[in-house]
Amino acid sequence: MSISTRKRSRVSRLVPLLVVLALLAAGALAYYQTSGVLDANGTWYGPTRATSGAVTVSVEAYLNISTSLTGQLSGKGTFCLPLPFHQTATVDFTLTGQHAFVFWGHDPQPDVTLTVEEAVPVVAGFSLPIGPNLKLHGSATPTRLRLTGGDSHVAAALDLQHGTRAAFMTACHALAPLG
Repeated sequence: MSISTRKRSRVSRLVPLLVVLALLAAGALAYYQTSGVLDANGTWYGPTRATSGAVTVSVEAYLNISTSLTGQLSGKGTFCLPLPFHQTATVDFTLTGQHAFVFWGHDPQPDVTLTVEEAVPVVAGFSLPIGPNLKLHGSATPTRLRLTGGDSHVAAALDLQHGTRAAFMTACHALAPLG
């Protein structure tokens, strides 16, 4: 058997393996494109209603969410709070969570669960957690992220759309003042 015949024989044995790998890669790509698992990824902003006891306050929320291929969510965000005399204050937070995997033929809006934790930045990218953790649950589509939940003291409802930090800041400064 000549050297060129042996090389062709090796290559011809690799062709089925390469075809299988290409089909698996195409299937994985199709799943991520059509299942909605990556829908929560990106920057979001929009109105949030926070209720504590008999008091309901409208605030603006901004989220910057990263989604891993396993559905894990992480990121940072900012709440913009109205103050008297047309002033606002912002509170930064970190978020972690999970975007549920969906099987084809099932609910097209997979569940999103997030934990929002207020944090004070310290040094070298580290932050010190403060305040309560808000447990939020909802769904993400390519155009909307809707979440509800809270903790034992606060109930929150977020209705967010994709947008920039600049759009969030514009909405923040347009909040009705307290009082």
